[in-house]
Amino acid sequence: MTKHSTSDLLAKLDSNKFYVLSGPVYVDGAKPGDALVVDVADIRVSDWGWTAVWPGYGLLEEFTEPFLWIWKLRKRYAEFKNGIRIPI
Repeated sequence: MTKHSTSDLLAKLDSNKFYVLSGPVYVDGAKPGDALVVDVADIRVSDWGWTAVWPGYGLLEEFTEPFLWIWKLRKRYAEFKNGIRIPI
């Protein structure tokens, strides 16, 4: 996924590789199957993120087509449509 991705990419994602409520999360040096104990000392937020709706996933059953929203993230807010700002 990149900040230029479109909803078409959702059909190609392997949903077994991330947890839909919080991931993916990158841990430097971790390999599949590793057990991790993690103390979070710092969090760095990228300048973008994404939210998606997949038909058949979750509680939003009224959606019949995949939808992808690419967020522009700033220090204190995420930009949405029509100038709406969501506090981070």
